[in-house]
Amino acid sequence: MVNKEIIIGNLISEKNTVKFGSISISEIYDGSSISVPVVVINGKYDGPTIWLQNGVHGDEYVGMRAIHLLIERIKPEDVHGAIILIPMLNIQAFRAGTRMAPQDGLDMNRIWPGAPMEKVMHLFAHSELVVHNIFQYIKKYADCLIDIHDCGRMGNIAPYAAFYADQKKSGQNKELALASGMEIIWETQPVWVEEKVPGSIKSQMLKLGRPSITVEVGGEGRLREVDVNKMYHALVNCIKFMNILEGGPEKFTGKQKYIKEGNWLRPKHGGPLLMLVEVAEEVSKGQPIAIITDLYGKEVEKLVSPVDGIVIGCRTLGMVATGQYTCNVGSREERR
Repeated sequence: MVNKEIIIGNLISEKNTVKFGSISISEIYDGSSISVPVVVINGKYDGPTIWLQNGVHGDEYVGMRAIHLLIERIKPEDVHGAIILIPMLNIQAFRAGTRMAPQDGLDMNRIWPGAPMEKVMHLFAHSELVVHNIFQYIKKYADCLIDIHDCGRMGNIAPYAAFYADQKKSGQNKELALASGMEIIWETQPVWVEEKVPGSIKSQMLKLGRPSITVEVGGEGRLREVDVNKMYHALVNCIKFMNILEGGPEKFTGKQKYIKEGNWLRPKHGGPLLMLVEVAEEVSKGQPIAIITDLYGKEVEKLVSPVDGIVIGCRTLGMVATGQYTCNVGSREERR
């Protein structure tokens, strides 16, 4: 809880400062450096350190802009502890405008804690090295971590905060998710995490015994003001929850909705895609979600909701191939 000098990459941050720097990861074929940007708001007062990272996927921009607003608006003299900000982690994917880095096509949301050079598994080691390098700083400095996402270029996603529901260790994760003020709270179950997102950062944070959540809203490669503001306020709420900024988190005005399981819908056929629902819409079991047609307009497949639930994410591109993510329906939990 006592603030010390924070050294990350080429950045050296003392108390009561805002410093900008980068973390050098590797080099490409011409010897040019691949570096991840980092900002540290090191507070005037002692306190915990929160790590906010966006851009595990390179086509997710909402959190990047929300981080920009944090940098503009938070002054170190108001901070008790430190805020470490990564605006875009997967910098090579960002440069290519893609979800994954073109060097290896690996999903960085599935390979934490990465691997050092002598232990990398894939022929193209880039993403494993990035994750490993970043994780060393997380272990050293982060008392709490917020992993920031949106749906990327392919679709749109409802505002939610997700925490890993490990009964022995997840108490503060749940409180952090609720404090975010997001409309939907997703209590991700260990079985689901292992099936869909093995190697996620929140699994690693759970092993470290430190709180972490995932927050998501928006997508389509857009910076809609409503999405950016929603993400910004969620991040401020999380920072306040950790007592790094004074004042408690703003309570959600309304009734937060709870889900426990995500149901990803994937078509057997490819073709033009007609989405019949919107994100955050409540749906019934058996309700039509999407229609796939052939190139003549004839229906070849209809996707229906497998549960009574809430639409978490939707593909908004007008076409889809066999097996591609089309929609995620969260199983609704009724709570007081």
